[in-house]
Amino acid sequence: MSELENALSGLIAPLLSKRGCHIDLLSYKRKGKENILTIYVERDDFSSMTLDDICLISDEISKKLDEADLIQDNYSLDVSTSGAEKEIKDLSYLPKLIDRYFEMRLINPVDGENIYHGYLKEVNGETITLTYRVKTREKTVQIETSNIAKAKLTVKI
Repeated sequence: MSELENALSGLIAPLLSKRGCHIDLLSYKRKGKENILTIYVERDDFSSMTLDDICLISDEISKKLDEADLIQDNYSLDVSTSGAEKEIKDLSYLPKLIDRYFEMRLINPVDGENIYHGYLKEVNGETITLTYRVKTREKTVQIETSNIAKAKLTVKI
């Protein structure tokens, strides 16, 4: 993260924290002839956000950015959420996501599998328990968090 992005994050994070939210992604990039400040916001419990929620948060962020005047160039502000299917980059959030449906991609196979789709049932220290189905049977697997390459909330179809 650049120095400007760190400063922007420090400015915006307390505002979001008051609303029970956090920054999932913040980037300030030039795309073509335009500078774009992109901010992905998520609720701390990763529950869904409405368009009204995003609009309200966007307005508050915009006012805070205007007051602080940290960006000297013209830019567009893009505030959004990562969507229904999102990667959980910080595994310390996993205890808040019990009973949610995940895709877990592993560094090293467990029981011969590198990818599991199932419900997070337990987080115990450095180990998680995931339940998944094989045809009509429910199975359980324990995975070391250090072996997780990617944890992604997914929508079960």
